[in-house]
Parts: sequence; structure tokens; C-alpha cells
Amino acid sequence: CSPDDPEEFRRAELLRCFQDFVMELHMGIHMTQLTTHQEYSDIHCQVLDDLQTLKVDQGCGCIVEFPLGAVSKVYRVVKADLAVSAAPFPSTSSEHVVVVEFMR
Repeated sequence: CSPDDPEEFRRAELLRCFQDFVMELHMGIHMTQLTTHQEYSDIHCQVLDDLQTLKVDQGCGCIVEFPLGAVSKVYRVVKADLAVSAAPFPSTSSEHVVVVEFMR
């Protein structure tokens, strides 16, 4: 999409992207988790059939289920060339970090 496309087209494209993402997440995605101690671990995430629960398998026998209704904030951080930015169009060599916060 471009900013010049009609709003209806941009909304339809956003919906299609979201649906594709949910379908992929329903099948399961391997990701890298950044912990609060700045350590990385490989995890497997999957949205369950109810489409309301995110299951995170940490690969060590620990599986945690999070209710998606308890998500309080989602945002993206882009790390590019040793700089962190919220630029809408990051370079291709950038690293995307998605942060999901849950209510306590």
C-alpha cells in the first residue's frame, strides 16, 4: 500500500495482512524471546483454536498460556545499525522487536 491509495483499499490490505498473520500464528511460529534479564531464548508460539489464547512453549518443558484479552500494550521497536528508532520505513538490515505487555 501507499499513502495515496484509497482508505478502503488500505483497510482491506491491513485486514488481509492481519488474517494471514493470525493463520500463521495458529499453525505456530518459532521466535526468539528477549527476557527481562537481556537473555535470548528460542520459543514456539501458537494461537489456540479458541483464537483467544497464546501458547508459548519455552522448549524446556515449560508451556505458558496467555489470554490475549489481557494484552494491555503492543508496540514495535526497530533496531538498525546500532540505533533504535520508531521509523515507519526501517532499512532491510534492521531487526524488528515486537513487545507485548499483559495486565497483571
